[in-house]
Amino acid sequence: RHICIVFHCKGSNTFFFFFMQSFFFVLGTQITTSYLVDKIGRKKTKAVMFTMGGTASLVLSFTSLPFGVLTIAAIVARGSVLGAFNDLYVYTPEVYPTTSRAFGLGLCSAVARIAGIIVSYISFSNESASSAASAVLIYALGAYMGAVLSMCLPYETKGRKLEDNAEENPED
Repeated sequence: RHICIVFHCKGSNTFFFFFMQSFFFVLGTQITTSYLVDKIGRKKTKAVMFTMGGTASLVLSFTSLPFGVLTIAAIVARGSVLGAFNDLYVYTPEVYPTTSRAFGLGLCSAVARIAGIIVSYISFSNESASSAASAVLIYALGAYMGAVLSMCLPYETKGRKLEDNAEENPED
């Protein structure tokens, strides 16, 4: 909603903005993430995507920029964070052994959902474009933290075989 407030204050077409954003972030995210995951690895892909998202979010906090710049920044911000999330879905099952893979993926998904709720609360609690700009700074800081923490992950799973620690059931 904060992005809508910013663009509405500028008198721009929000429907066109959301159409362009939806089209390009899915296209760009899927292609970019798929390429980077296999080329530079999972950890670095997450770090790159979070850094791109943080930088684009930082650009969004400057509400005096032209509509086109803000639109591109919004597309890059949303697409980059989606790319990092997609990479998480590749990385997580490769880290956990079979016996705890569903729990690990579910835990990561739950944390992401809780973060989504918090972000929505921050966004909807702002009534003006200047308040929305300060909320976007919080998003940028969160993305930068994600980039740093991604590089602190203990394993790089690129090229590794999935662990299968499931023990055979002796009753079979």
